[in-house]
Formats: sequence, structure tokens, C-alpha cells
Amino acid sequence: MMGKLFQQGGYQTGYVGKWHLHVPTTKVVHGFGYIENTDFLDYNDGATPSYCARFIKQNAKKPFLLVASFLNPHDICEWARGEEMKMDVLTDAPPAAQCPTLPANWGVPANEPKIVRDQQRTVGLRTYPSVNYSPEKWRQYRWAYNRLVEKVDKYIEQVLYTLKKYGVEKNTIIIFTADHGDGYAGHSWNQKQILYEEASKVPFIIAKMDGTINPRTDDMLVCNGIDIIPTICGIAGISKPIYL
Repeated sequence: MMGKLFQQGGYQTGYVGKWHLHVPTTKVVHGFGYIENTDFLDYNDGATPSYCARFIKQNAKKPFLLVASFLNPHDICEWARGEEMKMDVLTDAPPAAQCPTLPANWGVPANEPKIVRDQQRTVGLRTYPSVNYSPEKWRQYRWAYNRLVEKVDKYIEQVLYTLKKYGVEKNTIIIFTADHGDGYAGHSWNQKQILYEEASKVPFIIAKMDGTINPRTDDMLVCNGIDIIPTICGIAGISKPIYL
């Protein structure tokens, strides 16, 4: 929907990275004229800034909408299972004493519904390998998660630098968000699949590098899946469908 709306509004449209929809990347259907790096391959995230740079360079003198979709820190799932990671390589975790401390809410809450852990055991160790984690292993888990966040931060930095390189940095609105979080050891939980704050509260940042958006933090409830399109249509002056 986003690509079509902006394409109809006169924008060049691009999508790079994780697609994660059970529909083909058919340009006619989704309205993205430039779609790259959507298949699951080794080091997808590392290639995304380059494909983004190509699109930005080609469209620097035109209005454009570009989605840069990164996978990480999702590789924490593979790390937790002891599997080879898809996007990046990490060294072995240091001793637990050198890793982040456990959160204050590390323990399973006394009033947590029994079905939560029943479901965890039923689904199995492939999804929830953390069932038998020791406190030390949880600390190493948090270390690995942080390293993956740092890696994707670096790739995002490269995309932002490309905006500056091609002279469109100050005329571009940047939105940073995610589809879900991770338990991150809160409530002795890894993965999503639960409405604890660690999994459901995600970043939602809107920025413009020329300073015309005054910095502030807002505590209002935002659902990015519903609110992004009306917001960016309003900012860009594009008519949105009446059902939005």
C-alpha cells in the first residue's frame, strides 16, 4: 500500500532488504519501482546499504520513498539455538561476568498465567532454547543481542551517510521503527510471541536532519502498523485513502 500511494503521488519508490510477506515482490502489485536484496541470502544486511545507495544516487533530484528493511538483531534466534547465523558473524561470548547484568525483572512473574510456560514447552526448544538457560547463559545472550544491534546500527549509519553524500540529507524525513522486540531475558523470556513490554514496545523515531522537527519524546500510544502511512502521507502532502 505504501509504495502504491507514493508512486501515485509522484514519488520514486524503492524497497531494499527483508521482505517477509507471503506474496511475491511483483512491482506492479506493490508500487515499488525498485526492489532489491529481498531473498534470504548470506549477509543480506551487509548488502542493503549498497542497494540503498544506488537508489538514492539515481533519485537524488526527485522526490522518493525508500524502505531499508534490515533483519538484525533477529539473528539472536540462531545464536540462541547454537546455529550458524545468517547475517553476521560474532565471536564467542566472553565469560558471563563480563556480560551485561540480568534485568531486575529477570525472574518469571508470580502472577504469570500458567499457559505461557505450557506453550513454551509445547512449542519446543527450537523456538525457545532458553527454557533451561542458567543466569550466566542469559547474560551471554544479552551480550550477543547487543552486538547484533551494534552491527545493524553501522549499516543504518551507512544509509544515512549516503543521504549526506548525495545532498539530500536535509530534505529527507527519516523514520526508524521495528516490527517487534525480544524478551532480552526479561521474565526469563527470549523471542517475541508475548505482550510483555520487551517484545511489544518498539522504537518509533521520526527525524529530519535540518532541525525543522523539534526534538521531543512523546508517551502517546502509537501502533506503527496503523500509524506510519497516514503520518507520512500527511508529511509528504499525499492524499490517503478515506479508510485511513
